[in-house]
Amino acid sequence: MYVPVGSIDKYKATKGWKEFVNIVEINPISDFTNNEATYVVEEGNTVSVSVIDQIDGHYEIPEIVNNNGVDYFVTAIADHAFENQTGLTAITIPATIASIGERAFAGCVNLNNIYSYAIKPAALGSSTSATRADGASSVFDQVNLSECVLSVPNGCVEAYQTAEGWKEFTHIVEMGSSHINGIITNDNAFDVYSISGCKVRTQTTTIEDLPKGVYIINGRKVVKRQ
Repeated sequence: MYVPVGSIDKYKATKGWKEFVNIVEINPISDFTNNEATYVVEEGNTVSVSVIDQIDGHYEIPEIVNNNGVDYFVTAIADHAFENQTGLTAITIPATIASIGERAFAGCVNLNNIYSYAIKPAALGSSTSATRADGASSVFDQVNLSECVLSVPNGCVEAYQTAEGWKEFTHIVEMGSSHINGIITNDNAFDVYSISGCKVRTQTTTIEDLPKGVYIINGRKVVKRQ
């Protein structure tokens, strides 16, 4: 007789059911892989995600994955999920993500853009080993928090600016204002936008006369240090 996980003792102590000689737990649903990611099944139809292949460029975590005809909501990013993915330049975190494990993005030294669609900032690694010596979360250890742009849903900037771990980012902007696509250029001229999406200058041929800061030029983030 197959019974739910953790219920064997109750069945063995219950009249009638205890007469069965072989009472065993139902095998839990197995973890599974989907493309370059592996998913660990949690409670209900939810999973946590981590990657198993080397990533180059932008990676988008899905909201839902299907395995053998069953849909699972992706609600967590596992411990060490993207650790040391040096080729990762941008990550999209869906609205379904409620927690991110310790050192999930540690060592992602080229991570320049994070697009988090969660209205409520995901909880970051809560164990004592999830913090660095300076008290900051280890989730983004070695990510350049002063240059990486964190894009969040409209009206949610303040929530991220006050959330533990997330508040360490220097540039937290609303979706649609942190990156400008399709800027038209003529010859060597280009338009310059501020990090908030406001046009700073039109038809510029050099950035040498721009003040020090972070700009969006032809859809790419440019940091002028001097």
